[in-house]
Amino acid sequence: MITEFWKIMGICIIGAVLTLVLKQKSSEYAFAVVVVTGVIILFFAIKTVAEPINLLFEKLSDSGVKTEYFKIALKAVGIAYITDFIADASRDAGQTSIASKAELAGKAAIFLLSVPVLMSVLETAIGFIK
Repeated sequence: MITEFWKIMGICIIGAVLTLVLKQKSSEYAFAVVVVTGVIILFFAIKTVAEPINLLFEKLSDSGVKTEYFKIALKAVGIAYITDFIADASRDAGQTSIASKAELAGKAAIFLLSVPVLMSVLETAIGFIK
């Protein structure tokens, strides 16, 4: 796990240096390096956390606890990270308006994803009231 962290940090440094060098000559290529570096980092990050997440799923399943809410939480975290990545890439390209729209879409997606959880909480609260 720590090894993966150092790989990610190395990729960050290489991507940053390449971006600085290319930015002087061509901002389009520099932006492409930023996006590719981000995708590579995202891949390594997902690969790094996949094993602990699978372990958590196994433990939850073995204990008889429903994994539905855990899945929703993981999806929400994934949406948040991807939205942040896209918004940052848009800002790097000078497109702050697109970045804001991406963040709005991400927030809406997380809200829609959380509706089943909210409904369950609401049903439980109504059950206590009756």
